[in-house]
Amino acid sequence: MILPNRQGCIKILANLTDPIWLIDPFDRKALSYSKQDPVGKLVDLLTTESPRLEIPLESLWKFLPEP
Repeated sequence: MILPNRQGCIKILANLTDPIWLIDPFDRKALSYSKQDPVGKLVDLLTTESPRLEIPLESLWKFLPEP
């Protein structure tokens, strides 16, 4: 759970940098914050526009021990 003050910081940063990812390696989930989604959304693919990148979360989890 995101604390209210941390969520406020993320909203501010989302206006400056697009996107911001919050990755939880224990639950193996990721939230992506952006100008379009300042509240954040669960994603399976981390993306950027410039430079154009796509990082599937599965490629990150394979480096971690099984939960």
